[in-house]
Amino acid sequence: MSKFRILWIDDQKTKCKRDVRSVERIIETLGYEADIQLIDDISAESLSSKNGTLNKAIRARDVDLFIIDYNLKNDLFGGDVVEEIRWNNDIYTDIVFYSSVPASLIDAVQKSFESESSMQYFDGVYIAPLGDEFTEKIRSVIVKIIKSWYNVHSIRGIVLSKASKFEQMISTIININYYQCLDKLKNDVTEKGDNVCNNTIAKWSSLKKESDPIPKILNDPINFNWKVKEMLLERLCSEKIISISVWEDIKNIFSLRNNFAHNPMHLREGVLVLSTRKGEEKFDENDIDEIRAKLTRIEDDLQRLIDIGGGQVIIPDLHDK
Repeated sequence: MSKFRILWIDDQKTKCKRDVRSVERIIETLGYEADIQLIDDISAESLSSKNGTLNKAIRARDVDLFIIDYNLKNDLFGGDVVEEIRWNNDIYTDIVFYSSVPASLIDAVQKSFESESSMQYFDGVYIAPLGDEFTEKIRSVIVKIIKSWYNVHSIRGIVLSKASKFEQMISTIININYYQCLDKLKNDVTEKGDNVCNNTIAKWSSLKKESDPIPKILNDPINFNWKVKEMLLERLCSEKIISISVWEDIKNIFSLRNNFAHNPMHLREGVLVLSTRKGEEKFDENDIDEIRAKLTRIEDDLQRLIDIGGGQVIIPDLHDK
């Protein structure tokens, strides 16, 4: 069972025990294990010092949600904690403020931020008085976070699946149209085969002798991968036999497919982090939405090209020649 981690900040542990148990039950009913760390060492020094209990907890924990009592002791307010989280540590995990004095909570929270930076700090901050409203707010925020997890996690499988489908569609498009520039495609294949490394030269040697090597390429995706099909597709475009409006999207998605398939991925603060040899690449929810939009554009454009060709192979029978 996956853990849902919360850093709970309140100067009175005993006061919020019942609320902590309520939140644990919410997490468990959603199918996750509750992992709640409650911090009650509340002071300016604990917050600002690198060795302070509160500061170390903020920096060290892989937290899915912060829950913070707004009215902390020692002249420390929730806004001070948010500034430490957002500004000093660049953490944009969601935060829920609560208070046993609800009447002025919203005004107090808003006024605690400087006007110039309020929107930057306030993004992803929720407010709820203790009681039923607090429980419902916590539930809605946790559900939102879990949905975000699913959205981010699922994109890997979606990209791999869609790229496989696109490769099949592209094979169909090539098959429908390639005979119109077969001689140039044969030259491309020969040139490619003349420049491969020694460990792949065998698969190209017989291909270069074929009067029509394209069917063998299209029917052998193991030996002749996407890059070979990309070469054929680019030739069809350069000869103006077909027109593709989503070339950059196609290249981006196939690059993502390779990265998603061969590199480790994990979630950090609700952001998908892909670790490659070149460093980390991050994808937030807006990036995920754009990837989905690219997938839709590509599929629409490829289907258009298949429909233009009638979805049928129009290659002359070479044996009749």
